[in-house]
Amino acid sequence: MQVSIQTDLVKKAQNNIDEFNSSIPNIDKRSPSCSLCHRRENHNRVNCPYKPYKCESAVTCGDLEKHKDEKDQLKRLQQELNAEKQKLKKLELQLKSKKESQTKTVTSFNSQMRNRLVESNHAKYLSKDGKEKWRVINMDLSLLDQHFKGKVPDDDTDLQEALGYISIHRLPGSKHCDQVKELWKRKGLKWPGSVVASEVPMPVDEEEENEQFQMALKESLEKQHIGEVVSNCASKPDADDELDSSLGTNDTEAAFILMDLMNS
Repeated sequence: MQVSIQTDLVKKAQNNIDEFNSSIPNIDKRSPSCSLCHRRENHNRVNCPYKPYKCESAVTCGDLEKHKDEKDQLKRLQQELNAEKQKLKKLELQLKSKKESQTKTVTSFNSQMRNRLVESNHAKYLSKDGKEKWRVINMDLSLLDQHFKGKVPDDDTDLQEALGYISIHRLPGSKHCDQVKELWKRKGLKWPGSVVASEVPMPVDEEEENEQFQMALKESLEKQHIGEVVSNCASKPDADDELDSSLGTNDTEAAFILMDLMNS
């Protein structure tokens, strides 16, 4: 953004110089000039056909050397152009350095973590014939890169556990997970993720994760006054529309799975 703005400023400064130069006519300086009108028409001050009028601008005579104020004006315009060019060069170098740094960081993280991530879960990252599922790998590498802020974690860090944490809590800036938790809290229900981590092992795949989710949900429902929850939900006919407008589809389904289980 800054580079784009500065580029426009350079163009503007160059246009100012071009407009100034275009206003000064080209002249043949091989002939002597008249000291009164500054024209080079083979006459002098004594027999100048334009006297008593003295030349007031290089726009008339085309000779900047005879008009110090306009010569200084062009010099200032050139200095402004040079200053804007220097600023642009500095911004471009800063941008280049930033991009190189980011690329180096991402490349370094991905290159160091790729094999380690694949080894952490062959079933998830390798096909039956042993080929890498590069889309899944790159997606998880990106999540881990953001989660660890580009810093390679210690060797004893459980990457799948970290990814599980990310999937529950989401990355900073996502409001969906917090909104669903708040909904459950208002209904007097216990959020499945609130159980002690050591009591429930981290799921190794999506199927196991869903199974744990259903078990936790069922346990939570058995401890609540289900009739009261149903009554509260049923008293809001527009609840579905309200949730659909504020939450993502997956989060809405997670919240209203309560109703499905109650009706089953």
